[in-house]
Amino acid sequence: MTIPVSVYQGGKVAEDLKSCKNNIDSNAIIRRSLEKRKKTGKGLFGQILEYLRLRRSPGGLDLKDYYVYHLYDDSRYSFAEKQRFVSDRFYFKIVEKCCDKRWWILADDKYWADTVLRAHGFPVPETQAVFCEGDREFGSVHTLHDNDELEKFFGREAQYPVYSKPVNGIASLGNFLIEGMQDASLRFHDGSQMPVSDFAAQIDRSIGQLFQSTLLSHPDLTDVCGRVSTVRVILIIQNGEVKIVNTVWKVPDSRNMADNFWRDGNCLGAIDSATGAVERVVGYVDRIPKELSKETAMGSAMLGRKLPRWQEVIDLCVTGARIFAPLRFQSWDIALTESGPVVVEVNPGSSFVLSQIASGNGFLTDEFLEFLLETGCKTKRFAK
Repeated sequence: MTIPVSVYQGGKVAEDLKSCKNNIDSNAIIRRSLEKRKKTGKGLFGQILEYLRLRRSPGGLDLKDYYVYHLYDDSRYSFAEKQRFVSDRFYFKIVEKCCDKRWWILADDKYWADTVLRAHGFPVPETQAVFCEGDREFGSVHTLHDNDELEKFFGREAQYPVYSKPVNGIASLGNFLIEGMQDASLRFHDGSQMPVSDFAAQIDRSIGQLFQSTLLSHPDLTDVCGRVSTVRVILIIQNGEVKIVNTVWKVPDSRNMADNFWRDGNCLGAIDSATGAVERVVGYVDRIPKELSKETAMGSAMLGRKLPRWQEVIDLCVTGARIFAPLRFQSWDIALTESGPVVVEVNPGSSFVLSQIASGNGFLTDEFLEFLLETGCKTKRFAK
C-alpha cells in the first residue's frame, strides 16, 4: 500500500517507515525459491515467466508479491489459486471506487472517528490530550499548544502509561508508548528516554498528536500477549447488507508497543469469522513470514483458541459499518481488552498483505470480485 504524503511527519515516522519496508527479507525468500527448483524443476527463468503471467492477472502482482506469498511453490498453489492474490499497489485504485472520498476523513482522522464513534455509544480509548500548534480546535479534548504545556501535561497531568499516535497516522508509524517521566525526560516501553523537547521535535506539531490511555489485554489472552492485541475485521457493504470477508488476529510480542505485523516478533492468526477460532498462525523466522505449526510455542498457544467475546466484536463492526455506509469497503481494528472489545480505528478499505499472509489465500474471492465489478472497478480476466 502506498503511504499518503500527509502521513509523513517527524523523524519517528521516517524511522518506523524504514523498518516497515525492511521487515521482510525479500532476498532470503528469493534464495529459498531457487532452492525449491531442486524439487520442482522451476528455476529462476521459469519463475520469472510465471510472474509475468501473474502480473497480467486481476491482482496485478508485482515481483515482491510473487515471492512474499511463496507463489513460486507449486506444491502450495495451483495457477488458478495464485491468481486470487492481489497486490497492495491496487489499494487506492480499489478504495477510490468502493468508498466515497468525502467520507475518508471521518475514518482516517482519528479525532473525528473517535468523536463519531463516541457519539454513537461505541467503546473507544480515552483520549487524555492532543498536542497541536496549528489553528485546529479539538472540542472538549484537552489541547496542548506548545512545549511548556506539553511538559506540564507529562509532568503533572498524564495518567501513565500513555499511548501516543499521530492524528492522521496509519500502521502505528510514529507511535510511542510512554511509561513515565523523570527529570524532564520521557521513559518509553523499551527503557529508552528522551527529553520532552526532543520528543516534540519527533512529531508534526501542525497535524496533531493524540495521547491516549493504554488499553489492557483481556485476561484470557495474557499467556499469548502481554500487551493488548487487536482483531482486524474486513467487511463490505453489498445490497444493503454488511458482509464480513476476512478476520485476522494481530498478536504483539511483549517487546513491541504495537501489534502491526511489520514489527519483528509479532504474529498473525487467521480467524474463522463465524466462531472466532484461530485456524492458522504466521510469524517471522529469520525475517521471513512462515506458518507456525502446533510444534512451535506460538502455534501451540494460538491454534484452535477461540477469542473472547467474539460475537460482540462482530456486532460492533456490523453495527458501526452502517454509520460509515458510504465507505462500502471497510476494516475495523478491535482491541480485545479486559473490559471487552474496544474500537481502535476504522479504515477505508484494508491492506491486502495482512489477510493474505495470515490466511495463506488470495483476497480475490468470487464474492469480492463481484463486489468490485458492482462498484465500478475494472478488473482483468483470470488467465487459463
